[in-house]
Amino acid sequence: LAPSQRDVGERWLRGECTVAEEHSATFVTESVLSSLAVGLEAQEHVGTVVMVCAEGELHSLPTRMATELMTADGWRVIHLGSAMPAGKLRYYLAEIDADVVGVSVTLATNLTGAARTVWAARQAGYSVICGGRAFDSSGSRARSIGAHGQPGDLTEPFVLDAVLWGEPLAVNMSADW
Repeated sequence: LAPSQRDVGERWLRGECTVAEEHSATFVTESVLSSLAVGLEAQEHVGTVVMVCAEGELHSLPTRMATELMTADGWRVIHLGSAMPAGKLRYYLAEIDADVVGVSVTLATNLTGAARTVWAARQAGYSVICGGRAFDSSGSRARSIGAHGQPGDLTEPFVLDAVLWGEPLAVNMSADW
């Protein structure tokens, strides 16, 4: 599903299809994903992850796809959807118990919102992993906004210790964030 959705997104970026056509294709992908996900649950519980799209990020399908793959790997996933305001996320995270927060960003224009989202999760005491097309494969963008790690494409089982880098870069966030 991911390659076909990526193709549609690239065609939209090049102006070869309309937003309506891109949204229609996304709906088809979501429908197929829902059908495939029925009964998809691992026998053994590995841990809990909160999945969220960065502040301002409207593309929630990648987090939904990651959610299904991680669920199959034994993770309990709390999926919070798109465009989560960082301040609201921080309050939510203070009330729950999870092992890690995953932040998804598709468009590079939403990296500032991602920085706020990562900061909010770190303020709540969580390790944060970042993924999505807005991040480079070297991890430098994710590191620059204070992430603790970056998973690959999730074609292999998700193992948290394998995606964490250790201590993230210190990020200077003002009180305005």
